[in-house]
Amino acid sequence: MNYKWLAFATIVLVVAIAWLLVRRNSTESGSLSPDLIIQSDDPYAPRQVLGTGAGGIAFVEDRLCAECHQVEYDKWIGSHHDLAMQPAIKDTVLGDFDNTTFTLHGVTSRFYRKGGKFFVNTDGPDGKLTDYQILYTFGVTPLQQYLVAMPGGRLQCLTIAWDTEQRRWYSLYPDEKIEPGDAYHWTGVMQNWNHMCAECHSTNLQKNYDPDADVYRTTFSAIDVGCQACHGPGAAHIEWARSEPEYDADDADQNVDTRLAVDYRSQLTNNVEACQRCHAFRHQVSVDDRHGRAFTDDFMIVSLQQGQYHPDGQILGEVYVTGSFMQSKMYHSGVRCNHCHDPPSLELLKPGNHVCIQCHSLDPIPAFNYLDKKDYNDPAHHFHQAGGEGSQCVDCHMIQRNFMGVDPRRDHSFRIPRPDLTISTDSPNACNDCHSDKSAQWALDHVVQWYGPGTYRQPHFGQAFAMAHQGSADAAAPLADLMLDPNAPAIVRATAAELVPYVPSETLHEALQQAATDKNPVVRYYATGSLEVLPILPRRDLAVALLSDPSPGVRQAAARQLSFLSPELIPQSAQEKYREQLDAYIELQRAASDRPEGNLNLAIIYQNLRQFDKMEAALLKAINQDDRFLPARNNLAVYYSAIGRAPEALQCLEPMAQVYPDNGEIFYSLGLLTGQMNRYEQAIWYLQRATELLPDRADIWYNYALSLQHADQRQDAELALLRAHDLDRSDVDTLYALAVFYIQQQDLRLARTYLQSVLKLDPQHRPSQQMLQRLQMQLNAPQN
Repeated sequence: MNYKWLAFATIVLVVAIAWLLVRRNSTESGSLSPDLIIQSDDPYAPRQVLGTGAGGIAFVEDRLCAECHQVEYDKWIGSHHDLAMQPAIKDTVLGDFDNTTFTLHGVTSRFYRKGGKFFVNTDGPDGKLTDYQILYTFGVTPLQQYLVAMPGGRLQCLTIAWDTEQRRWYSLYPDEKIEPGDAYHWTGVMQNWNHMCAECHSTNLQKNYDPDADVYRTTFSAIDVGCQACHGPGAAHIEWARSEPEYDADDADQNVDTRLAVDYRSQLTNNVEACQRCHAFRHQVSVDDRHGRAFTDDFMIVSLQQGQYHPDGQILGEVYVTGSFMQSKMYHSGVRCNHCHDPPSLELLKPGNHVCIQCHSLDPIPAFNYLDKKDYNDPAHHFHQAGGEGSQCVDCHMIQRNFMGVDPRRDHSFRIPRPDLTISTDSPNACNDCHSDKSAQWALDHVVQWYGPGTYRQPHFGQAFAMAHQGSADAAAPLADLMLDPNAPAIVRATAAELVPYVPSETLHEALQQAATDKNPVVRYYATGSLEVLPILPRRDLAVALLSDPSPGVRQAAARQLSFLSPELIPQSAQEKYREQLDAYIELQRAASDRPEGNLNLAIIYQNLRQFDKMEAALLKAINQDDRFLPARNNLAVYYSAIGRAPEALQCLEPMAQVYPDNGEIFYSLGLLTGQMNRYEQAIWYLQRATELLPDRADIWYNYALSLQHADQRQDAELALLRAHDLDRSDVDTLYALAVFYIQQQDLRLARTYLQSVLKLDPQHRPSQQMLQRLQMQLNAPQN
């Protein structure tokens, strides 16, 4: 017997057991014991406070859950949830801090240790290289980020991260030099932990932003994502469990009240709702979200908006799963997260295709016995070599995209590949994801050959959305159909309602009003947000009714719509509810005013309430948070221009022309501003650039023509006016401008033709009536 080998194995076993014991003992609350949570002398620094949740029930240390749920607890240990955030100590830091450097765009950052602590020397908010202590790790694989404390209780995420797979430092923004002061610099608002990351990486996170002092007093019950992040505060449940020592969860009545805010045995729908609190691209509609409530009582899922999703609903931005899943047939058939994932460990229940064929097979599990019984794990179905590329279900039905440089995530809409939609909407498809050297038509031909043409002749919401993104009136009919289709996913119907203002058609009004009373709060919310397209009185009446909606998000959206109306138009009977919901909306936006979007929302409300000092302050704060935040700059420029402060308006917008050189709206606004200031050469240059970027906008050509006229460039002005008229033949202002132009050119007969066209469209157009009368007298006057 090899005793040396046996001795070595014994040592390894003892060390392994010791490590496990240390690991278990170190998980008394979150992933590490409370005494290892970093406590700072900074009065604003994030702190661990157990606190209370729904119903005033206290949060407890997660280790107490193991008294009854040891198996689940052991699975959770070492999971991504357990390791979501940790103090930066020797056992948690994965990156190379052995005095290593990383250089990008002329900045060299150095990672090193000192006195058992971890540091980085990198460019700070002033651009100077400075030493910063790493306080926390963030995530564990495939990358790990690092958090640094900044004044005002802020934790900031370094944008240089550690790639745990290739064991290297890398930048999240390798192709762009991000200067200090930029919102995306690691010291900027877009890298702020308190708002951007904390709520979903810790348990019972309370952001506690003070907008007046511009500081955070953030607390968490557990530094990581523990048991109570999903089940809610545990004190009442533990008290109940200790009073019921004989209780057997496997045999007991499923309706027993275990005093949990979220009990997955009796509240099955909460399986998705609990997960989507974090695994969704959403925004808050309540200041204080609580476990056990409906998701839409606290949050609103972001629609399939342009820039985040492709027109057909496939993921484009970092949208965190739920928005995709809500589109799927699986979601609407009762599939829940735990049908595929083990909740404590987050791992797939089965490897590879086996997780899919537990339902999609010749012998599906009983809950889905109604599905077609077929061997989907067969080349006769997927037409690829068994075990090779293209043979995995996810290859075709869960397209994969990389985020944060190295983090692959899959689309959860479980869609059938549609190369035809690539042709019509420019959305991607799984076939060409692999066969990138082939055309979409090539992929479509193969799909039709394999499966027949039927599926690919069916209409798809992506076609309507693509037309709506282009502002085409042809989108009106399909958008109306989508809004009213009870079989369409709620997130699709909601997106159709959100797109209504972008489609020039009054035929959508009736469908939009019906959508605003849809049974699903997501549809009602986005329909309410689009009510501005309605005439004033129907808009008012519907918004007033929605002030009593069950969903807080819908009530606030209704109040926001009413704020745009003159106060005297709001019925006296609705005033109290209106103020209550508007105050709730303002409170929500103040809580979110650590972000430029929150300040923009406040500014719009303050403008509607004619509180212009508050509006200006909110816009300036938004710009200070993100110097490139165009909506705030544009709104401030419009305000300054309206009150006669055109030079300041110009200062707001001029820098943006360099930041966004392909944004036609910026050049259009700059053209209008410089024209207002009688700087016609500048105005002509800006407006000409705007016509190049937005060549189909009649209003831009019209204003370009006026600037050319002021500069006495009459030939070019005529061409620009005619172009504006070609683009919009029903625009009275352009027709009248053409009439004036030809009178100045002494072409009276042509001028008369345009004046007559004006009066056909608007018989009461007084200037045209008077001008035509004088013109007729001139034309009828005897010639000398």
